[in-house]
Amino acid sequence: MKFIIELFKLSIAVLSGVIILYITELVRYGRVENFVDFLEDVYPYAFVIAVFAILAKEKIDH
Repeated sequence: MKFIIELFKLSIAVLSGVIILYITELVRYGRVENFVDFLEDVYPYAFVIAVFAILAKEKIDH
């Protein structure tokens, strides 16, 4: 159960980061593709990077 809660918190954090990245791309270039396409392109990579970061943190802590 704790693992599921951690994954849920991770997905919320990654989504927040992707939204911030979308806003910065919008400000920098003036326009970007629609949010759903941007989310489909970026979210899987961001989620995998976040999972690796958590695993690395766990390895360092133990």
